[in-house]
Amino acid sequence: MKYSSTDYEQFTRTLHQQVIEQEGFEGVEVLHNVYFVGRSGAKHQIDVCWKMKVANVEQLFCVECKLFKSKVKKSDVAAFIAKIEDIGSARGLFVTTVGYQLGALRLAKHKDVVLMSATYELEHRPATLEVYFPRFHDVTTTFGVMSDEVAVELGKMSQDVVSANETEIYDSKGNNTGNLSDLTEYVEHHQDGHNVIDVQDTYIKVLGVLVQVTSLSYFYEREYVGWPLSGSYEVAKASVKYIFDDKEIQAVLNSHRCP
Repeated sequence: MKYSSTDYEQFTRTLHQQVIEQEGFEGVEVLHNVYFVGRSGAKHQIDVCWKMKVANVEQLFCVECKLFKSKVKKSDVAAFIAKIEDIGSARGLFVTTVGYQLGALRLAKHKDVVLMSATYELEHRPATLEVYFPRFHDVTTTFGVMSDEVAVELGKMSQDVVSANETEIYDSKGNNTGNLSDLTEYVEHHQDGHNVIDVQDTYIKVLGVLVQVTSLSYFYEREYVGWPLSGSYEVAKASVKYIFDDKEIQAVLNSHRCP
């Protein structure tokens, strides 16, 4: 399936946004089709760009995208270098589909321009509505200091397997705030597996005495359920190679092809 030069630029923008976020940089927005006025007064169009701090210094990154059928020539790289040098303080990246001629490779290496070969394979996937339901297993509670009499009674309650839905909880003033199962509502649903969290201002009543709940232990997992929808959606499977670093990336991106 074919895509246009603008599609290629959008895929490249999406790829770099994804890579930057995966590397832990926050608040960086990768932009498409931006214009800069150079030091000469000339106006320059940049296909993809972003700003981020490197060693506590803000750095502008500029990307030239070429959807070519033949290898990039030295003159193409030279024109891009002239553009970013006029903009000033910009790091250059050049992305194309079919590679580079020897002269282009040598010039880019001399000028510290990052060269990449990137291809995108478009794929249609069936549309689905996917949701997940939180599931908690092996939920147990830890309690604070209590008298021996209360401890014995609490042990009997445990042996009776009292449901968390039936065990009422209170705040330190004795106000009813729900039941033990409600505590899972305050759990952050991020980490699958066994978890332990501290519990604040939560008590149960045993023999009329408030016994503090200090922690909640549970096993958490997400159960995914998907329902098919009519139609399909398009993704771009990216295959990227960094020429000088001998590094490769495989990624799946949302398609942003132009209509």
